[in-house]
Amino acid sequence: MEKHLKSVIATSSDYEKVFNTLLDTAKWLNKKGSNQWGDLLLGNDVHRTDRAILNQNVYMAYSKDIYLGIFILLETQSSWDAELWGEDSEGRVTYLHRVALAKEAHGSGNGKLLMRIAMNRAIRNGNRMIRLDCVADNHYLNQFYKDAGFTLVETDKKVSSNSHSKFNLYEKTF
Repeated sequence: MEKHLKSVIATSSDYEKVFNTLLDTAKWLNKKGSNQWGDLLLGNDVHRTDRAILNQNVYMAYSKDIYLGIFILLETQSSWDAELWGEDSEGRVTYLHRVALAKEAHGSGNGKLLMRIAMNRAIRNGNRMIRLDCVADNHYLNQFYKDAGFTLVETDKKVSSNSHSKFNLYEKTF
């Protein structure tokens, strides 16, 4: 692991910075033609980032003390993950959510650094696999996850709790 890459658990005092990072990413996705995270554009945090911070699941990522962005790691399945992936009775799987690059960190490969930091954190937490989902028609993000070394394991997954979108499922084993 590179010494200049690090992640710290976000605290409640970081909520505004975390939320603004998510909002900036939602705006960026919208400009790319995706409605992913559109709830944030309306000021709605349906994923309850405040609760994720209290549960110590939100990480802020840095490279050489420069803020790169945030990600959420879950060591146990959420109901969303169980609906997408099926019940995980085996454990030792990390679920990656809400990968968001800071507005000022776009370009220069910082998205890849952010993903590397998230994977390093999952490994440090003792897990053997990391999983994520992505809106199926978001071509940019699907390619980004493939380029980051994730394997596409299912396409166009429909879930009952979200009738508007289909999702692609990715995983990476360590």
